[in-house]
Amino acid sequence: MCDSGKNSDFRQSVYSSANRILNVNATDCASTSCNCVYSYQNKWEVNTEVCKGCFKFLKTRLKTRFGNTPIYVYDPKNDVFVSKSIIAKGEFDAEKIGQLLDYLTSDPNLNFIDIGANLGVFSLTVAKSGRKVLAIEALYKNVQRLCMSIRDGGLQSNLKVIYNAVSDKTGVVVNLRVDENNMGGTFVDLDAENTKKIKKENNLKIGGTYGSVTTFTLDNLLELDDIKYFKNVVIKIDIEGFEYKAILGSERFFDNVKIKAVFMEWVFHKGKESGKGIIEFMLKRNFVPYSDNGKNILNTSESDKWELNIIWKRKE
Repeated sequence: MCDSGKNSDFRQSVYSSANRILNVNATDCASTSCNCVYSYQNKWEVNTEVCKGCFKFLKTRLKTRFGNTPIYVYDPKNDVFVSKSIIAKGEFDAEKIGQLLDYLTSDPNLNFIDIGANLGVFSLTVAKSGRKVLAIEALYKNVQRLCMSIRDGGLQSNLKVIYNAVSDKTGVVVNLRVDENNMGGTFVDLDAENTKKIKKENNLKIGGTYGSVTTFTLDNLLELDDIKYFKNVVIKIDIEGFEYKAILGSERFFDNVKIKAVFMEWVFHKGKESGKGIIEFMLKRNFVPYSDNGKNILNTSESDKWELNIIWKRKE
């Protein structure tokens, strides 16, 4: 059923930016052919429901090295970091994306796995470059927008969406908690006391839930047909404190996939047991931690002083 248009998310707005919103009020119906799958009872199935329907989403342009591509976003009042930046500047995390692209262009065989894809800024950019992308996202609101961005950008052949939360176990139903005015701050509410504590310390407001989603493990990716395209990869993982859970369910994956680098959010693991666990796991597999500019090797005995984001590079 199509949206009635009464939701305040879609009220008419005027922006002075050269990258102003292209389409505010037109109702559009998403195609179910956006290449979306999900893991259910250890089996991979096509998901024809999450992106099925008619929506009123804000549409703007994402600037990339390879030309602009359409991207569907939120009202910037409701998403004050990612959507606001894209609408104002046509980009978000441009420096980190540049580093990622430098890694990918260094090897024509590398593709990209985006764990915690959000609206798809990283995924859409890499797919636009011609590389294959797996975009893993747990929040249906983000998946719906991403489906429409893929369709409008003509990126179906390069970008597959996985609609699940990554964890250490498969088939667990988990709730997604709200980080008010920050859609990218949505987090899995399972063993999440540390995440909640750090968010509150940074004056972020935690609200209710966006509903539930089912988990899968990175090891499950080895049974996905498209894994044949992802034997050599760069990974970005930003899942609001759930990175360690994802790592715990990835031993076979790390053993069977050649991973050049892992871009990882670290803020929730500074000085925590989860951080120690991640370090032990990554060092055992010959990864070295670097600062988020990719230039300075970090001291693992001082992980409580590391930056908000780090890069794990595999030793050649």
